Amino acid sequence: MDIFKKTKIWRRLGKLLDTRIGSSMVEAIAQPLNILSSLAVATHNDTIPWTPFTKPLGESCLALVSTAGFYMEGDIPFDVDSARGDASFRIIPSDCDKKKLKIAHTHYAHTRVEEDINVLFPLDRLHELVEAGVIGTLSPHFYSFGFGGNLTKEFIGGADGSTGSAQELVQKLKAEDVDCVLMVPA
Repeated sequence: MDIFKKTKIWRRLGKLLDTRIGSSMVEAIAQPLNILSSLAVATHNDTIPWTPFTKPLGESCLALVSTAGFYMEGDIPFDVDSARGDASFRIIPSDCDKKKLKIAHTHYAHTRVEEDINVLFPLDRLHELVEAGVIGTLSPHFYSFGFGGNLTKEFIGGADGSTGSAQELVQKLKAEDVDCVLMVPA
């Protein structure tokens, strides 16, 4: 099948999933599929990569990283028509006007996110946690990736991991003295 025909199929599926009926269909089939996949794949892992958190959260700087394809109005959207995906990320001010956030990702339903952006980009909740003293501060910037497809090399980079977009993001987080990151997958 021609790649352009595949793209059109995915766009049509995305539009269907972006309706209330589509969201209901996904919810109806998700649980049985999750159960079946957990039976088919061994999930036992004795070694969990873990770095103990040594700084109190109330004194920490937190950043948010999303894979939901968010970008700010006026920014260049993610390339959703690329057959391989788009490994780039967008920088979003942590104090942005959430009405100016746009979604480029076409492989999930946007219905609930459009009702409440906090479902996938919890701006309001994080600001509330800072005000309550639960989190020390928020990074001046949050980040969002589009969708990856088959772009492992573009995310990771060379053998030393020094050239990919993930490494570029890590350098930005370090420069902003971020202590912890809330990862929010789409």
